Amino acid sequence: MSTICSKFSISRATVHRIWRSRGLPPRQRGLNETQKDEAKTLYLEGKSLATLGKLFDVSPSTVRDCLLRQGVTLRPRNYKYSSTEGEKTTLRKCIFDPDELHPIG
Repeated sequence: MSTICSKFSISRATVHRIWRSRGLPPRQRGLNETQKDEAKTLYLEGKSLATLGKLFDVSPSTVRDCLLRQGVTLRPRNYKYSSTEGEKTTLRKCIFDPDELHPIG
């Protein structure tokens, strides 16, 4: 909407008024039921919140809230699926010994 507002130098309220005067339905907010189910399936298959947000044209936090309402346990931030085998792997943070240049821990 900000693109429309700046392109035509009009306010958001004016855009809404024009939209309603044309009889157009209000923009859907959030995810519909089909999208919620698909988001849950894709997340459990390893897709990220950011990826799902882009797919459904919503913010990652909208996807996160939707998944939490469905009872999905969210992965830790450093969790990743292996793209080659489809297996789960956990990334570990390494602390490097500056004298040895190898991971500690």
